Amino acid sequence: MPLKRNSSLFDTARLEIGDKAALDGYFMFNGRPIWHYSLENVIVFLDGDLKTHEEKIYLGNIEKNMDGYTMENFIEKQHKFGTIAIKTNASKTPQETYSMYKERMEIEQSFDFLKNLLVQDKSYMQNEKSLEAWAFINHISLMLNYKIYSLLRSKNLLSKFSVADFVSYLKYIFKVKINDSWRLSETTKKTKAFLEMMGLHIT
Repeated sequence: MPLKRNSSLFDTARLEIGDKAALDGYFMFNGRPIWHYSLENVIVFLDGDLKTHEEKIYLGNIEKNMDGYTMENFIEKQHKFGTIAIKTNASKTPQETYSMYKERMEIEQSFDFLKNLLVQDKSYMQNEKSLEAWAFINHISLMLNYKIYSLLRSKNLLSKFSVADFVSYLKYIFKVKINDSWRLSETTKKTKAFLEMMGLHIT
């Protein structure tokens, strides 16, 4: 169960030291290091990229003179930026716990897949039949999204690649017509290596 950042169970003493040696270690997830430490039945995770992003947003809001955003509050919150605290009684490693937590976000990721990757969060259909077709295509897209996600999970690659990464590798592979014959377009070495890793063949 994820804890709110103002939870009394969320102790930031180790983070306030400012020394990674005070933490238990790290693991890689989606190409970035996730640091962690345990407090009885609570595991605290620190994502450096998320921390930088949250600090940037908060300081930007200070610059915009938004209500409630002050340097005093920033200093008070600074050690909790980029953190996720999870209370658990499961016999899992920190990396397994973090991965399980991320899997719970599949629904949000699916809507994000439609909204940002496929840009399908708005319908511009003018009649009922067109709207039904648009909804059906979105449904198929979500099914493909889950199929790709399941494939990445079965290959234990979720810590390295996302569904968006999968699409970015394959979206520039085309069938081209040359002299009345359809042929597969050239693929980069990086894409070929990715397909081999996934056990996929483009035919």
